[in-house]
Amino acid sequence: MDTSGLAVVFTQMCGDIWVDDSGGSLHGHLSARLLDDDNSGEIGAFSGPDAVTFESTGVLARLVDHAHSTWLSRGARFHSVWSPLEEFRAWTSLGYEPTALSLEREWGTWTSSQSPEGVTVRVARTDDLLALQDLDAEIDRAHHDAVDPSSRSRLVDLLEDPEVTYLVAEHEHRVIGQIAAWSLGALVGYFPETLHLSDLAVAPPFRRRGVAALLIREVVRQHSEDTRVVETRSRVINSGASALWANLGFETAFVRLERTLR
Repeated sequence: MDTSGLAVVFTQMCGDIWVDDSGGSLHGHLSARLLDDDNSGEIGAFSGPDAVTFESTGVLARLVDHAHSTWLSRGARFHSVWSPLEEFRAWTSLGYEPTALSLEREWGTWTSSQSPEGVTVRVARTDDLLALQDLDAEIDRAHHDAVDPSSRSRLVDLLEDPEVTYLVAEHEHRVIGQIAAWSLGALVGYFPETLHLSDLAVAPPFRRRGVAALLIREVVRQHSEDTRVVETRSRVINSGASALWANLGFETAFVRLERTLR
């Protein structure tokens, strides 16, 4: 048995943990998992909200310095971390750049608004795939990414996943918008009754007409019995989406930041 190979795989899956216990007291910790990035194909070190604690920026700097050299030696090219909003400036002071936001709001405070005329919402079907691929490409463009030629397989997975609610908006029998949603369960950093919204997109000719708000209201309504908080992710570069979520009462809970390892 190749025990050295197993050790490497185990470390990549579970991650190392660094602690600052100077002076005999615990001042902070840092951990990450080494995973392949879906977009770049490079290995990255990924830290969730529960993977970091620190008493001061100085403590964080020491933890980061120790961790970076180890991650580099194992082939990682960047470190990505989800930070609570109140702590993200400590990361930016160390050269990390914000890339995405985790936004949330309480479902119980939601107020209804008038639906756009002639627009209906229904469950997405496999015969919608061409339209769904077009909408998915709109998301790529908003993120300034190249259009993903393999999006069809990901969309099929969403359509076939029994835990995902996938809805489309229609106008005169044409699919003009989409949204997907699923429960985050007991994911660290969120309430157990948190519904995650994903893949929200509206065709350009139908934007600013309330279609996005209609999709959001309808998908949350279908989960209203087991939803306390609604959460979504938005790229920092996608200013239009960030403005939409803010207008709907969503507030930033976490910030995703990245830094290239050198």
